[in-house]
Amino acid sequence: MERAEQRRILQALIDALPEEKREIFQMVYEDEVTLREVAERLAIPEGTVKSRLFHTRKQLAAAWGRRYGRG
Repeated sequence: MERAEQRRILQALIDALPEEKREIFQMVYEDEVTLREVAERLAIPEGTVKSRLFHTRKQLAAAWGRRYGRG
């Protein structure tokens, strides 16, 4: 699978995330906002940001694995 295809598929998986998870994921990985800044902007504890990000990465990895295999 080509890199552009992988990126398109990943973006579709990100777009399908619930808003609260998608927002944090995009702030951290696309906008390069620090976890502390995300917490401040969203008025939530930094630990909550970390937890949501952890679960989001896990959810994305599982979705990728279900659709396209692990290798």
